[in-house]
Amino acid sequence: LLAETWAYINMCLFVFLVWRLKERDPGPPPPGRTVDIFITCYNEPLEVLRRTAIGARAVRYPHKTYLLDDGARDEVKAMCEELSIGYIRRVGNANAKAGNLNFALSVTSGEFILQLDADHVPLPNILDRMLGHFNNPKMAVVQSPQDFYNVDSFTHIVNDEGRRLWEENRIFYSLIQPGRDYWGASFFCGSCGILRRSALEDIGGFASRTIIEDMETTMRLNAAGWESGYHNETLAYGLSPGAAGAYHVQRLRWGQGAMQILRKLKPLTMEGLTLKQRICYFAGTVTYWEGWQKFVFYMM
Repeated sequence: LLAETWAYINMCLFVFLVWRLKERDPGPPPPGRTVDIFITCYNEPLEVLRRTAIGARAVRYPHKTYLLDDGARDEVKAMCEELSIGYIRRVGNANAKAGNLNFALSVTSGEFILQLDADHVPLPNILDRMLGHFNNPKMAVVQSPQDFYNVDSFTHIVNDEGRRLWEENRIFYSLIQPGRDYWGASFFCGSCGILRRSALEDIGGFASRTIIEDMETTMRLNAAGWESGYHNETLAYGLSPGAAGAYHVQRLRWGQGAMQILRKLKPLTMEGLTLKQRICYFAGTVTYWEGWQKFVFYMM
C-alpha cells in the first residue's frame, strides 16, 4: 500500500511538472556585451578537450574562452597556448567543480558566463541564440538541452531501419525542463547554460554545500528573486556515458546530490521560493526515492 501510494504521489508530481510546456522567444542578442566561455576539466583525454576548445573558440559572438584545468596538466596548458585561448589553474581542488568555477570568476570579468563541460562542443551560434533572454534584467541563468553525438552509448536506442534515435535524457530536456520553466523553476544543469555574473555575485558565487552545485545554485538564485529560463534548442553536443559503469557513477552522484538538497536546503520550506517552485524542486529530488518503491514491488 505504501509503495502504491508513493507511485501515485510521484505520478501527480510528474503531471504537475509537465502540465504546460513553455516555449521562449529569445529575441535578438544584446550587442556589445562581454562573455566568458568556461570549459571545466579535470582528467579528460586531450583530444576531447581540444575538440571542445576549438568549438568554443569558433563561437561567433565576441567572447573570451578559458579552460579551467583542475587537473593541473602542463600538456593542457600547452594546448591552450597553441589554440590561443585562456588557461586557468588554481592551487588545490577545494569544493570540486564549484570551487573551480568560483576561482575562474575571481580572475575574469565577463558580464555573462557560458559554462561547458569538457566534452560539450558548442555550435557557433550558441550565444546568438541564447543571449537575447538576458534582455530581461532579472534573468540570471538560461539552460539549453544537453545532447550527445556518440549514439552508440549506454543511454541511446538506435533504430537503423526507421532511421530514428532515442536517448534517455530526452524526457528531461523535452518535457520536464519546459514544464518547470512554466512554473519558473527550470534549473542550470552544469553545462550548456549561460549565467549572469552579477546574479552569481549577488548569492556569493556557485553554491558548494552539495555535490550538485548546478541545481543548488539555481535554487539560491530563485530564492534571491532572480529568474531562470530554458531555451529548448540543442546548441551543443557532448559524450553520453559509454558503458553501464560510467552511467551508474553519474546517476549515483545525481541521487546523492538530490538527497543532500532535501536534507540541507529543504525545498518545501526554503525561504524566497514561490509555492510552485518549492513543489518543482521537491519533485525533482524525491524522484530518487522511487528505487525503494520498485524494491517493494520486486520483493512482492
